[in-house]
Amino acid sequence: MDVLALFAEEDDTPKPKLPANVATDLDAFGEALKLFLHPGMLNARTSVYLAEKLGMPQERSGASTRQMIQRLIVERDCPIGSCRDGYFFINNAYELEAVEKELQGLIRSTKARIQGLRRGWATRKRWV
Repeated sequence: MDVLALFAEEDDTPKPKLPANVATDLDAFGEALKLFLHPGMLNARTSVYLAEKLGMPQERSGASTRQMIQRLIVERDCPIGSCRDGYFFINNAYELEAVEKELQGLIRSTKARIQGLRRGWATRKRWV
């Protein structure tokens, strides 16, 4: 038997029925997301993986999926965390703290970048 052929076979697992408007309706997206996103940082899924599973518009970066996830967090108070491995439903206080710490670091680095841009603008003749 050809071992490579085994891996090439289609998965016969029934695919869940997703709403047609999952790419545009935030609530439909949230309900469909529950099928593929699981609790815990160890179960993180990338935006590209989620985009493929949710039938989002074809994109290599998963940008529209990330945008919808951000909207779920901000507009629907959905406890979705992210780490270097992707997105996950926050499962405990440790994960919440880890995600919050990462976001605080992003805020600090963004503020430092803004300050550098302002200093650079003031001395722009040196660079241009």
